[in-house]
Amino acid sequence: RYAYVIQCDEVIRDPETQEPVELKCSYFPDTRAGVTPEGMQRVKGIIHWVEGTTGVKCKINQYDRLFVTEEPGKESGDYLKDLNPNSLEVLEDALVEPSVAEDAVDALEKIQKVSGAYASSLAYQFERSGYFALDKDSTGKDNLIFNRVATLRDTWGTESTGNEAKKRNRGRGTGTAQEKPKAGPVEDVRRVAFRVATILEAGPHPEADS
Repeated sequence: RYAYVIQCDEVIRDPETQEPVELKCSYFPDTRAGVTPEGMQRVKGIIHWVEGTTGVKCKINQYDRLFVTEEPGKESGDYLKDLNPNSLEVLEDALVEPSVAEDAVDALEKIQKVSGAYASSLAYQFERSGYFALDKDSTGKDNLIFNRVATLRDTWGTESTGNEAKKRNRGRGTGTAQEKPKAGPVEDVRRVAFRVATILEAGPHPEADS
C-alpha cells in the first residue's frame, strides 16, 4: 500500500518446468504511497503481498455463513439440508507480516499474566480478505491461528434482490424503456459491530468458553 508502482521488464523461468522463478522489474520513485504523477496513466490495480523470506507462517480459518439460505429449513423442511459445506476454509501455510507475529506473541504473554485478557482481543484487517482475530489455540510464533470474523463486502441476497426488482418493474410503462435496476452488494445490518474501517475493541461473548 505504501510502496511504489513497478513495471515488469523480464520474467525468468525455470528451464525445465517453465514456471516463473524471478521477476525483473523497475520502479517509479515518484509513485510512492499510490501517488500518480502528472502525465502518468493511473494503474488499474494494486497487488497486496507479504515478502516470503521474512513472512511468518500461520493458519487461517476463513469462516463463512453456516447456512446457504436466509431461513434454514423453510423450503426443505430440514435445516440440516441447508448447511453450507463451504462454511469453513482452512489455509494452513498463510503468511503474515513479522509485526503481526510479534503482536500475537505479546498478546499471548499478556494472557498468561493478566486476568480477563483474551486472544481474540488482538484483531486485524488483512488486506483484501476481511477482519481476523487471534485464535485461543495459538501457542506462539510457531503456532499462530487467526479466525475471520467478518468479510470486507457482503454480497448476501444480491441475486434475490435483483430478481425481486425485475418482478416489480415487469409490466410497468407502455412503449417506453425501463431502466434496469442495478443489484449491487447488500450490506448485512446484523454485522453492525464491524461496520467501521478499524476495529477499536474486540472481546469474547459473555457466554463463550474463553
